[in-house]
Amino acid sequence: MLSLNLSHPMQSPSTTFRSSQPIPENSSRFTSGSASTSKTFWPSTGPRTSPTWFQSAPENLESWLERRDRAERPVPGHVEDELRGYLQCGLLCFGFGRALCTGCGRGLVVAFSCKGRGVCPSCNGRHMAQTAAHLADHVISPIPVRQWVISVPKRLRGMLADRPNAVAAVTRIFLAEIERLLCVAAGVRSDSPAPAVRPRLGAVSFLHRFGSALNQHVHLHVCATDGVFMPAADGAGGDGPPAFLPVRPITQVHLAVLTERVRRRVIRWFRLAHLLDASAAAAMLAWENSGFSIDASVRIALIDRDVPSYFQSLEHLLRYCARP
Repeated sequence: MLSLNLSHPMQSPSTTFRSSQPIPENSSRFTSGSASTSKTFWPSTGPRTSPTWFQSAPENLESWLERRDRAERPVPGHVEDELRGYLQCGLLCFGFGRALCTGCGRGLVVAFSCKGRGVCPSCNGRHMAQTAAHLADHVISPIPVRQWVISVPKRLRGMLADRPNAVAAVTRIFLAEIERLLCVAAGVRSDSPAPAVRPRLGAVSFLHRFGSALNQHVHLHVCATDGVFMPAADGAGGDGPPAFLPVRPITQVHLAVLTERVRRRVIRWFRLAHLLDASAAAAMLAWENSGFSIDASVRIALIDRDVPSYFQSLEHLLRYCARP
C-alpha cells in the first residue's frame, strides 16, 4: 500500500535564483534516518532535459532583467514569472509529494512542477500529452476528423500576437465558415432560424505562435469533425442523440471559396475594430495574392473498423496540434 503526503517548501516559492548549483551525479537517490532504520527514496526526474538552458538561465536572468530595466524596456511580469517558475520546477527544496509503501518501506518523492506553458520543456511536454490523451479518450468519437490550418497576411499577424480579441474573432470566423462549408458538402442547410435544429460541427482549436524556423508566426490549427451533427427529429422526442452526416470529399474549389469568404470577413472585422483604416482594407482586398492560406489535407478516418489504429493516429495528430 502506498501512502502519500505533501511537503511544504523549505524555501519560499518566491525566492529569487541568482546562481546555479550543479546537481551531483550521485543524487539519484537519498536516505533518511539512522543506518538501521534508513529508507531509500527515489526522486523523480526533473525538467532538466536541456542542461545548457537550465545552467545558463539562472546565471544570466538577473543581469538580463537589469539590462532591460536600464533600457526602459522592462520584461512583462508574466514572462518573468514564467522564467522564475521554470528555475524552481522539479527542485525538491521548493516542495514535493512523497509516496511511501507501508509494506516494504520504499518510497518515492516527486518534486512539484511549475506547470508553465512557456519555457519549461517538461511541463510543456506533459501538457501536450495530457491534452491529446484527454481529447482522444474522452471527447472525440470514432468519426472522421480533419485538420484545418489557416495563416493570415504578415500585416495582420503582428496584431494577432498581442490582441486576444483579434485572435478570438479570427477563430470564430474560421469555425463558422468551416461549419458552413461542411453543411454544403453534406447537403444540408446551415441557415435554419432556430439554433436548436441547426446542423453543427465539433471542433477544437489550437493557437500556434511560431513558425518552422521558430519565428513569430501566429496561425491557427483546428481539428474538426469531417461532417456535421444533425439534432434529433421532433418525432424522436427531440432528446435523442444527434445523427452524424459525413461530407463529400473536400475539393480545391471548396477551399478557394472558403479562403475568399474568410478573407473578406476577417478584413472587415479588422476595419470595424479600427485596426485597419478603410484605404488599407480596400488595398488588402485588391491584392492578387491575398496572403490568406488554408490547408485541409490531413484527415483521420476509421478504416475497416480498426479502432486502435484510428485513435493512435488521432492522438498523434492532436499531439502535433497541442505541441509547445
